[in-house]
Amino acid sequence: MQFSKLSSFIAVALLVAVVFTGLVTTTAAAQYDTMQFRYNAQHTGDYSPVAGSTPPNNRLNWNYTTGQVLASPFSYVESSPAVANGVVYVGSDNGNLYALYANNGTKLWNFTTGSYFVSSPAVVDGVVYIGSGSDKVYALDANDGTQLWNYTTGGSWSSPAVTNGVVYVGGGSDVYALNATTGAKLWSYATGDSVISSPALWEGTVYVGSDNGNLYALNANNGTKLWNFTTGGSERSSPAVANGIVYVGSSDGSFYALYANNGTKLWNYTTANMIYGSPAVVNGVVYASSEGNLYALYANNGTKLWNYTIGWSAGELGSSPAVADGVVYIGGGHTSNLYALYANNGTKLWNYTTGNLVTSSPAVVNGVVYVGSWDGNVYAIGNQSEWGAWTSLSGQFTASPAAVSWADGRIDLFGRGSDNALWWRNYSNGAWSSWTSLSGQLAPTTGPAVSSQRAGQLDVFVIGSDKALWHRSYQNGAWSAWESLSGQFTASPAAVSWADGRIDVFGRGSDNALWHRSYASGTWSAWESLGGQLAATTGAAVSSQATGKLDVFAIGSDNALWHRSYASGTWSAWESLSGQFTASPAAVSWADGRIDLFGRGSDNALWWRNYSNSAWSSWTSLSGQLATTTGPAVSSQRAGQLDVFVIGSDNALWHRTYA
Repeated sequence: MQFSKLSSFIAVALLVAVVFTGLVTTTAAAQYDTMQFRYNAQHTGDYSPVAGSTPPNNRLNWNYTTGQVLASPFSYVESSPAVANGVVYVGSDNGNLYALYANNGTKLWNFTTGSYFVSSPAVVDGVVYIGSGSDKVYALDANDGTQLWNYTTGGSWSSPAVTNGVVYVGGGSDVYALNATTGAKLWSYATGDSVISSPALWEGTVYVGSDNGNLYALNANNGTKLWNFTTGGSERSSPAVANGIVYVGSSDGSFYALYANNGTKLWNYTTANMIYGSPAVVNGVVYASSEGNLYALYANNGTKLWNYTIGWSAGELGSSPAVADGVVYIGGGHTSNLYALYANNGTKLWNYTTGNLVTSSPAVVNGVVYVGSWDGNVYAIGNQSEWGAWTSLSGQFTASPAAVSWADGRIDLFGRGSDNALWWRNYSNGAWSSWTSLSGQLAPTTGPAVSSQRAGQLDVFVIGSDKALWHRSYQNGAWSAWESLSGQFTASPAAVSWADGRIDVFGRGSDNALWHRSYASGTWSAWESLGGQLAATTGAAVSSQATGKLDVFAIGSDNALWHRSYASGTWSAWESLSGQFTASPAAVSWADGRIDLFGRGSDNALWWRNYSNSAWSSWTSLSGQLATTTGPAVSSQRAGQLDVFVIGSDNALWHRTYA
């Protein structure tokens, strides 16, 4: 099979005054003028439309300390932030509503009531609406915090929902509809018990819970009750409405799905603990928290997809999940953590630890997660300057390096020295070892490959001076002798391990095609051709997202990057990933559904592309000037971290970290 020629990649010319220079790109953040609790009036919790193109990492952008103001010793931030027009609006238990610049956390203004804010603000048409423990609902000018009106409702933990010029909010034991411009009451509905739940709006109906155990559906125009559904506990969870179904939790330990038009139960899912958090509904899945756990349930039938232990919350309301572009964000209560989990399987992507409980519900806007903590701080997490500066690891090398990580905090790095031997250096306990020679004589222009089956074991591969593939393993602190795996190869090999006892190795044969051999059940398979025509002097790269899955990458004869995957025992067809590249690529996967891919562009700089949420990103330049004919190497110590290595124009080995 031949690679077909597709559209070429437009390389960006870079002027590099030194060997490596970090490239800083500034992108103006999109602005959004409306934001409500759980993102919208339906409370779906889906922030994808405003989350931005780059997902947040777990690096602190800024934090703002609200501090103690009231005679009470508490300055908890239980309120959930709303972000609109580049400003974060959030309440504190110290009696203040704060407006903070989203980019740096500088205070724009604050509004003091003399009582706590647990309610979360809604920002609509330049006005901030919020309930307070002072028994009032406030409307404030979003620009300067000037009070426009207030209305006395009774203690208000409920967060307002605003639509069509009307503010809907719980207060005391009633549900209120207020004119958004004047604060005049349009109607109220008495439930007979506390209304802490926040109303959700959908197609002219208000859905809200009460401590009397009922979820109510009220006519949005006049407050007439359309139906109610009785659970076995208090209804402090705020409902979410999606596709004609109302989803809500109860302190009886169950999540309920009810038809929005008549309240008939579609399904319920019972947990072992009370439910105060509010669900998110995204792409046919309900994400909802019970005390100590986050659950993912199929929206159509309530079947559990997965659950993740996040830690007990506290007080009356727990953190509610926010979902953005395939990631779920939620506060972990007593763990003091904000968690980021893959939405498809619940695997932890990262966590960020605050100084106290996190019961605030996160908001995700323009690549940053905003959340409050009981330590009195508002946090902006997701510093988008993920890539560190280039640093030199010294040495003199003449071909592409290789790297692997068998555990967080451990990297093993290999390179072909100027003596044509294989050299090794590792990172452990926070420090790099010195370079050590592993001998051998590598074929001209070829570098090594390395894989790790388990912690403490390495398998390194090189092309010998006889052009055969050679293998050497490391375990129990010692290196084996070199062994030949035969074949005739003309470029650097690639290797990966998806489990203990399994290795897959790839090489560019003398016919310029890609060849594959695997090690399983204690024996090597025969070599098999995977076809293709690889560009001169370039080898392959390979990664494994999960057991039984391979993704192999090669530079075609058109100099574009090509991809072929292996799953369920079958190889896919080759597909082009575009670009124009001049050396062997590098690839790694830190989780199922994530691949990071690197190549040396025609401008000699390093370029990066990643696969996440079932789609490839665009190519991004990471700058630098790579030595002639050499490509990169990459390893991942843990989910969310990358370590990339290249040979610079000074022939030293250089390192850059993404975290």
